[in-house]
Amino acid sequence: MNVLYFQRRHIPWEITLRLAQTDAHEYTEANTVAQINTRSRGVREEDNHDRWRRPERGWIKCNFDGSFVNGDVKSKAGWVVRDSNGSYLLAGQAIGRKVDNALESEIQALIISMQHCWSHGYKRVCFEGDNKMLFDLINGSKVYFGVHNWIRDIHWWLRKFESIHFNWIRRHHNTPADILAKAPLQNQSLFLNHFWVPNVITYALHCDYTADL
Repeated sequence: MNVLYFQRRHIPWEITLRLAQTDAHEYTEANTVAQINTRSRGVREEDNHDRWRRPERGWIKCNFDGSFVNGDVKSKAGWVVRDSNGSYLLAGQAIGRKVDNALESEIQALIISMQHCWSHGYKRVCFEGDNKMLFDLINGSKVYFGVHNWIRDIHWWLRKFESIHFNWIRRHHNTPADILAKAPLQNQSLFLNHFWVPNVITYALHCDYTADL
């Protein structure tokens, strides 16, 4: 109905009714997604603040992070995927588009990591990051219309997984993803899939693994 309110145009009643029905459908759909997300796919703030923890059996965990400098520099993303034994599966780096703030950088990093995990066929994934505001927006406990379309993209992608969780973790326990997000990409690439463990995160991965034994 924005076309009516903001453009102040005269529109025949048949079109007005159709626009209203479309808006009602979108509103219902958005609330349904939010309810599903909150009930079975919500953000979990477990007792994970003291260290990184491996996911439950049958799940994988994807730690992600974004790197934001300013609005004139393209945002970067880094993520690391590990299994329920704490073993490394893969990692990735990407250069995204220019964004306005650190929150948008984190959201972009999450979406890219979701796409990467989905492309590898992972069905049950715990996505873990260090921006609490992002997870509050995902589960609907907070609203910020500046990133509304970003959040809708996340909801669209989460429906492609069999099961999904979002965990918030303190920044100093998200070190491997943080390192990758800030590290330069080789050969001026826009996207890197690390089948082997990147040297820059070897020690950080070792610390996570031994801390959760």
